[in-house]
Formats: sequence, structure tokens, C-alpha cells
Amino acid sequence: MVLPNRSVLKMLAALAAGAVLTACNYGSSDLYIPTGTNPSGFYTGTRVSAVSGVAVDVVALVSASGEFRIVDPASHSQFVAALSFADDTLQDPLTGYAAPGTVFPDKSTVCNGTVSGAVQPGSTIRGSYACGGDHGTFSLLYDASTSLQSPAGRFPVIGVLGGIRPGDVLFLALRSDGAIAGSDSDGCTYAGQMSVIDPLINVYAVTSGQTCGKQIHVFTGLATFGFIRNTADQALYLALSGSATSIAAALPYQ
Repeated sequence: MVLPNRSVLKMLAALAAGAVLTACNYGSSDLYIPTGTNPSGFYTGTRVSAVSGVAVDVVALVSASGEFRIVDPASHSQFVAALSFADDTLQDPLTGYAAPGTVFPDKSTVCNGTVSGAVQPGSTIRGSYACGGDHGTFSLLYDASTSLQSPAGRFPVIGVLGGIRPGDVLFLALRSDGAIAGSDSDGCTYAGQMSVIDPLINVYAVTSGQTCGKQIHVFTGLATFGFIRNTADQALYLALSGSATSIAAALPYQ
């Protein structure tokens, strides 16, 4: 794979500098504040395994339809479940994707399990999980500054580049109509589409095809434009999954 050269990346960065602010109004004080009980948005927090005793920093993306995805951007692991807006609870089943190159305690790479918990819309999500021989808890705090935005008519024109598993770097270019194209250092190519779910919430639906030689995989999930934790660096958060693997990462703007 040939990654884009510096001049291309600089051009994308220059385009993004103007497009991000005009298309998504990041940093604007004119923020939409939801008045209902819809907990969709972007959350940050921790997940603690009772088996390993390890606590990891995670983010969660929640769509307006109740899709719920917890991502560890460092290890690229992911858990997927659903929220019930009727009673603000988490719903089974839970599907877990182990960090690439690792397995769950029961030696699986994809697990089916259970989840329970409660949601305070616009505030917190707290719960417990059991999957693949692992079990533990998670605590998430709503990030209003990332979740809320003025209506977006167009997507930012950006290029993002970052790791999705050990030794594999993914580059994606996003157009103003939400079309996605890219490639990774394993020689796979990507083509997909990002679409608005709720124009007032910074969480988007994503469908992407991955072509690796003669193999074609389809990933679906969610994405958010935000900042890398404890930094001023912007990134595209991806929480996507297929039948046997997932893409869970924070890809920095280039």
C-alpha cells in the first residue's frame, strides 16, 4: 500500500481546518440541548475487568436508535449492545470483539454475552457485562461538548490516519457528502458511506466495505468527530463491526 505523501496530507488538513468549523460548528456556543430522554451521544469513562483486575479508558457511542458501542481505542477492542429508551436500561444480547491479536479468557475472539445497567440521559451510563469468560463493570460520563452540535449540512473534508491493529495503519479520506475511501498497510481497500442519524447529535451511521484480495467484508456501526482524550488533537472515532472482526479506533486528523 502507498500511503499519501506529506503534501496530500497537508492539503487535506488545510481543507479540514475550514470545513470542520463550518460543517460541524465545533467550538460553537450555539449548541442544541436535548429536552427529552434520548441518551444518544458520546461518552467517556472506564471499563474494569473483574477477571484481570485491569481498568482501561474507553469511549462509548450511542445512536438515536439505541445502538450502543463501547470502544477501547488503545487496544481496539469493542462491545456492542442496545439501549432501551422506554426505561433507560441496557439490553441483551452483548457481542464482544477481542483486541486484535488477543483472545478472551475462553479463547474466543468474538463472544456473545450479557449486559445490564442504567442510563441517566445526558449524564451517565453505568453497568456490568459478562462475555467470553470475562466479566466486569463500566462507568461512562456524557460528553456534551462532543455530543451536541448545530445542524450539519455537510461533512468535514478530512483525511485520518491511525492504527487499527498491531502493525496495520488505516488511512481514510472523507468527502463532504459522507463518502469514505481509503486503504491500510495490509493492502486492503475501503469504500463506504457515513450518514446522519440525528442532525443535532455528533454520532453518525457508517457502512463500509473492506476488500483484501479476493475477500470482501462489510462493516457497519457508528462514528464521531471528537478529540483524543486529554489532548487537543482531533480524531475520527470509529466503532464498526462485521461478522468476525471489528474496527475500533480513534484516527487522528492529518
